[in-house]
Amino acid sequence: MQNLVLVGYGMGLNQRLHHCDAIRKTRGLNLAGIFDTRKESQEEARRCYDVHIYASIDEVLADPRVDAVVIATPNDSHAPLGIRFLEAGKHVVLEKPMCLSTSEADDLIETSRRCGRLLTVRHNRRWDGDYLTVKSVIAEECLGKTCVLDSSLDALIRPSGWRAQKESGGGWFVDWGCHLIDQVLQLVPARPISVFATIASPAWDVKVETFARVLIQFENGVLSEVETSNVSWLPRPRWYVLGEKGSLIFLEGKFLIRTALEHREILPLQSRYDDFYANFSECLNEGEDLLIKPEQVRDVIALIEAAFLSARTGQAVRL
Repeated sequence: MQNLVLVGYGMGLNQRLHHCDAIRKTRGLNLAGIFDTRKESQEEARRCYDVHIYASIDEVLADPRVDAVVIATPNDSHAPLGIRFLEAGKHVVLEKPMCLSTSEADDLIETSRRCGRLLTVRHNRRWDGDYLTVKSVIAEECLGKTCVLDSSLDALIRPSGWRAQKESGGGWFVDWGCHLIDQVLQLVPARPISVFATIASPAWDVKVETFARVLIQFENGVLSEVETSNVSWLPRPRWYVLGEKGSLIFLEGKFLIRTALEHREILPLQSRYDDFYANFSECLNEGEDLLIKPEQVRDVIALIEAAFLSARTGQAVRL
């Protein structure tokens, strides 16, 4: 049984449902404690989970009973905290995004290897039902060779809290673009070779991006447009796939497939969010391989970095 501590409880459902509750129901894992700097978060965590509430980061670092930590703090703190815990001999789960730069990603990966500790990132969207459905349809080859693979996440939400602060690593593209890019990289069996991006802040009076459109070209010829927007009154299709023999679209919960032979609607597969912590437990307790490797997530950070560079320069960035 591996003892985990959540660092960064917050006040939302995300940490409770996707971290605390998920850890508690995963065989081989034990939610041993929680740390948060805010008094109200500490009180809620104590009331909901009846576990040890740590008084400081240093107390978690020094506790020999802690096998692993889950870091769910503002994005700019992921790398420095992750490195401290790895060097203290703890395995580390980072909330997405992994960090804010490829240099930080390299430091995290090097520290993980040097200290012999596991490092992974909670890219739980690899188990979204819609993503699993797209993956399955592409594998069936009913659309033929993939030519275009577009992925969008649009909403009408004003950024708030630290997510509205650039220095904390806020912004809709950083927050959601990392998920969409990670999914696209898993679906296209080729190396990305260039990125061209437009990133802007329309509508809301904030200092982080609220709209991003990123065109990724892959070595095998696939083009992928990734869009994130929290200024949208109407959504774009969540998925739009063009193949040589057919097309797929996913909009408002419905998948449509059209080829020369058929025009049909299919239901999304069931999401399997428990699989993330199940895999982490299997790695710690049974020596299984990580499904979300830090080297894969570094590629996501590199693409985000390239997108911001392209938007600043107005030029495509070669990878």
